[in-house]
Amino acid sequence: MKLTDTVVRKLEPSDKDQFVRCEYTRGFGVKVSPTGRKTFFAEGRVRGAGTARKAIGTYPVFSSERARKEALTLLQRMQQGTSPKAEDARIKAEESFKGTTLRQVFGEYLETRSLKPKTAYDYRSVMNTVFEQWQDKPIASISRNEVLKHFTKEKDLRGHATANKAFRMLSALCNYAKADELNGVRLLTENPVDVLKEKRIPRSNKPRETYLLEADIHKLIEFSDTYDDWFAREGARPQHRVTSQGMHLILLLLYTGLRRSEGLGLLWEDVDLETKLLIARDTKNNTDHSIPLSQMVVWILKAQKKNSGETPWVFPNRNQTGPMVEPKSQLKAICDATGLKFTLHDLRRTFATHAHAAGVDFESVRKAMNHKSGGSITSSYIIRNVEVLRPVFDKIWEQFWEYHDPGRFDEYKHPEYYAQAEDDGPPDLGKFFKDRSG
Repeated sequence: MKLTDTVVRKLEPSDKDQFVRCEYTRGFGVKVSPTGRKTFFAEGRVRGAGTARKAIGTYPVFSSERARKEALTLLQRMQQGTSPKAEDARIKAEESFKGTTLRQVFGEYLETRSLKPKTAYDYRSVMNTVFEQWQDKPIASISRNEVLKHFTKEKDLRGHATANKAFRMLSALCNYAKADELNGVRLLTENPVDVLKEKRIPRSNKPRETYLLEADIHKLIEFSDTYDDWFAREGARPQHRVTSQGMHLILLLLYTGLRRSEGLGLLWEDVDLETKLLIARDTKNNTDHSIPLSQMVVWILKAQKKNSGETPWVFPNRNQTGPMVEPKSQLKAICDATGLKFTLHDLRRTFATHAHAAGVDFESVRKAMNHKSGGSITSSYIIRNVEVLRPVFDKIWEQFWEYHDPGRFDEYKHPEYYAQAEDDGPPDLGKFFKDRSG
């Protein structure tokens, strides 16, 4: 019997499933359930995997002839070794794969990248603010037009710098997702954030160029020598609320060019005051950075040792349970007291700018600040001797000293004073070296 629409229509249900097979097309049939539901199917032997049955569709949604054509296609695949069950699993997996959300990609990205805690924190902050509404959106469904509109909205709402930062992160996530594929199917074939570049939307922030001038450095050093006397009344604590630890951190960054995180993360085990050397670990470019200490920095660290006590951190937090995390309040107090306006990173720019102005060559400044060389292959084969950099840091000390009190560095270097100054600070220089002795 050949299964036609007429034959299928006349089939009556019974108390159990009935399987009616077409004698005209082998492997094609219809199942009639007790409720009267009629479902076409194809069944046959899968090469190397036994028999299999695959539902096609129900009558009358599928006519018998349309179902027959579908059955023949399925039977051909079975003969070629394709299991309908395996094919269904593949299709389901691909659909699930294509539904991978921005949140899922972001989570995997964080797991596979060795991001510093602050960087990971910043990324999560961006995800929970700028892309809060997109987190559960399939990343493959984010369109170029949506990116363009959302960038414009966020630029107006949060500012150009924040929008640039957020969409740089989104671009990185999309590029990461482009590498994912399943059964030869790519999760993303293009990065939708590229629309900003193709439309030439300005995405670069003008780099900050602020740093402390000579007069600013003089004012900051002068304050560092007198801050514990400012505004004091009858022995009361100075009203500016600057602590010795806060002042020492600012001076350390000023004289070494260290990044904020590198200064805050210093451990005493990485500081050798005898050989005048410290090592900054886990730096931005993932290398340890050795710094020769000028005598000024040795005095600063000796004074800071009194604050940190027995803790392993050079700059411990208030409870001495970990390193100092956020020095914003101290920076604000110093700026308020001195009338200066600067950021912690401005101190790094100050170091570089004045080192260059003092005659230090560009390459030495770059190495002193642990900047990457920009991809030079040759530079990776150069063995760096930290002592080669010592003159850079000594030059900075001399330069800042001259801004504060011209001519005093020459006096300090005089043999009559030098030996005593190494341990106790140079004599007769007044408040400039106050409390710098060991």
